[in-house]
Amino acid sequence: MINRTIVVTGASRGIGKETVLFLASNPTNRLIALSRDLDLMEQHFGHLPNVFSHRFDLNEAILPQAEKIFTGIEEVNVLINNAGYLIKKPIKELTQADFQKSFQVNFLGPVELIQFLS
Repeated sequence: MINRTIVVTGASRGIGKETVLFLASNPTNRLIALSRDLDLMEQHFGHLPNVFSHRFDLNEAILPQAEKIFTGIEEVNVLINNAGYLIKKPIKELTQADFQKSFQVNFLGPVELIQFLS
């Protein structure tokens, strides 16, 4: 019996990966793990029957990705927006494209996902 459906972005490594592993230890949780790196998520979570991994990129159009992933899922109880984009350059070297990608991945993409799941 599934009690909660939990979505975690940025699930392929670091805090996102560990969050999925921790929450998957409760078999009544259904985890939807999202990341650009599907292969890495399948390595980490492929053995877990309650984890469903999907490629998801916050720097791409959110709506078509979300529609494909969440079709047939009636309710999402928890969304953990863990994905993020860090630019490792001195401020003087940052470009307009750097700012745009950072804003898309760190703000606009998560907001669009929240809107879709609401």
